[in-house]
Parts: sequence; C-alpha cells; structure tokens
Amino acid sequence: MDTNFETAFGRVLDRAPVLTEESMQTIEDLLLVEVGRNTMPEIAQWRLHLSATSTYRSVIECLKTPISSQGALVLIRSLLEAWAHLYFIADNDEKGTPALRAIRFEAGVVSEWSGTDVKVEILGVKVSHPNEDPSAIQSMWENYGGSGGIRIRTRSSVSSSIKKLSKDSNHR
Repeated sequence: MDTNFETAFGRVLDRAPVLTEESMQTIEDLLLVEVGRNTMPEIAQWRLHLSATSTYRSVIECLKTPISSQGALVLIRSLLEAWAHLYFIADNDEKGTPALRAIRFEAGVVSEWSGTDVKVEILGVKVSHPNEDPSAIQSMWENYGGSGGIRIRTRSSVSSSIKKLSKDSNHR
C-alpha cells in the first residue's frame, strides 16, 4: 500500500474530468420526463441530491485507508454545502419562491464554474456546466417572476445557511 497521500490521490485525478462528464450525463439520463433542464427548483434540487450522493459514496471510499481519509474532509465540506443549498432553496423564510432561490443557486454555480474553467484549461482540460450562458439564467429568472439583477448564491453563502440550519434544528 502506498503511504504517500499525493501519490495515492494523484492516481485518481486523471479520472476526474471523465467522472464529471459521466455524472452530468447520469443527471441527464435520470431526469424525470416532466422535469426539463430549466425547471426550477426541481432541476437544481435534483443536481444537488445526485452530487451529494456521489460525494457521500466518495467519502466512504476515502475512509478505507488512513492516508486517503485525509481527502474525506474536503468531500464532507461538499456534503455540507449541498445540504446548505438545499435548505436555502426550501426555506420559505428567505425571499422569493423556491424556484427563484434555485435560480440564484444556479447563477452562483455558473459564476463559480466560469472562474474554474480558466484554471482547468491550463491543465489541458475543459470542464463545462450545462447552463454556462448567463443570459439563459437571466431569462429563467425573469420567466419565474424575478425582477432586476440576480443576487447569486455561491459558496460564500453557505456558512449563514448552516448557522440558520443549526439553530432551526435545535428548536425542533
């Protein structure tokens, strides 16, 4: 067994772009007939659930060895982020409808992915997101009753949702 984390973890990195594409294809393949690519909040929730499920499975795999378990911490953060975004979308105390909150999440994903594309292209890999076009997100926003610019929801929004979630769960 290899005890060097970088070496052991590096072996799976070549598969990451392929697995990203496979995950997105799985999301497409498993979509319910009545749920279109731009159906909010269903598509955002669907993507969050599927990505959280694969992340959970990855955490379990990482926990198999002491060396690879170091990678589980990053994955657990991803699970918390998915949980916080799902909570935000479902939280009717937040402004807007669940659909508009889901679109805010989608706009944040597009924003974060657009910054990532540049970094990933340096490695010779292009990773894309299904809703890369900001005008498509803006159009969805308007079609679901949003007005003005979209206040995007990104990773930086997660901590406030987790704090709110922990307070809410303490009162139940």
